[in-house]
Amino acid sequence: MPFKDRMKPAKVGFARKMHRNPTPSEAALWNLLKGHQLGVPFLSQECILGYIVDFYCPPAKLVVEVDGGVHQTAEQRGRDATKDRALRRHGLVILRLPSDLSASDALSRIDRKLHFLQVERKSVASEADQQKKKAA
Repeated sequence: MPFKDRMKPAKVGFARKMHRNPTPSEAALWNLLKGHQLGVPFLSQECILGYIVDFYCPPAKLVVEVDGGVHQTAEQRGRDATKDRALRRHGLVILRLPSDLSASDALSRIDRKLHFLQVERKSVASEADQQKKKAA
């Protein structure tokens, strides 16, 4: 779904830069999501359909956006609405979270959304056990 090969190299480069230099709220949430704490994989600053999304969970087709103050302007709200419509047309679910939400509260909201979407998840403990077995 991401279609990185169809994106301009400059935009892919910008997404990589954003991944390396996240906002504090994005960094805190990424620290929780990248370890598959919710039992599903997440990607950070992913390019999808010409847009850069903060976090993407492929099995759930879930896009998570962490919105700071810049998203409160009328111009940015319009851009966000256009982006959301385009992503929804392709079957993606968008969850927008305020940047002032704590990482644990954001994780809880994402967990509830995954439950609502009835996404099959792996337990984190079983993944760790599988990795130990492979190493042995």
